[in-house]
Amino acid sequence: MTFDAAEQAARLELARPEHTLRGQFFQALVASTQAAIGAEAAQRQLAPRRWTFFLNYPLADFLRLLARATDALEGPAGSRQAALRRLGEGCTDNFFASPVVKTALLLVEKDPSKFLATVPRAYRTAMSHGTRTFEKLSPARARLTFREELLPMNLIHGSIAGGFKYLGTPAVQVESQPSGLTEFVIECEW
Repeated sequence: MTFDAAEQAARLELARPEHTLRGQFFQALVASTQAAIGAEAAQRQLAPRRWTFFLNYPLADFLRLLARATDALEGPAGSRQAALRRLGEGCTDNFFASPVVKTALLLVEKDPSKFLATVPRAYRTAMSHGTRTFEKLSPARARLTFREELLPMNLIHGSIAGGFKYLGTPAVQVESQPSGLTEFVIECEW
C-alpha cells in the first residue's frame, strides 16, 4: 500500500460526497508537511487554504491534499510508505496539541490499552466513513480493525505510533497488515 497514482484513484472513486472529515485533519496535514519540508516548500506543494478545526470537508479533497504531501515527502522519507507514516505521526502532534484532545487524554493515563480503546470513537466523531473496532488480545496486546477505511493504512499506522510517542508510552510495537484496499488491522504490543 504505497498510495501511488492507482491507489489514489481507487480511493477517490470510493469517496462519496457524503464522506467528510474534520478540518483538523487538513490543518494537521499541512502542519506536518511544513515541519518536514519547510513552510515555503509546503506552500508551493500543497497550496493550502484555511480549514476550520471542527467543520467538515469532503474526504476527496483531503485525499488529493494527502497525495501532494506524500509526493513532497517521498524523497526525504525514503519511500511513500515512510512518507505516509511520517505524515500520520506529524498529524498526531498537531491533533494532540488541541485543548479538547489534551483534556480527553487525561483519561487514558499513558495506558496503551485505554488509548487504543478510544481510537474507534475518536475516528467516528471526526469522519463519516468506515468502521473501526478495538479488541484487547492480552494484557499487553491489542488490535484495531479498520473496515471501509478510505485513508491509507500507513497514514493511520503513523498516527497510532505518534499517539504513543505523544503519550510517552515506552516500547510499544505497532504493526499493520492490509487485507484489501480499505480493510486492515493494526496490532500493538507493549
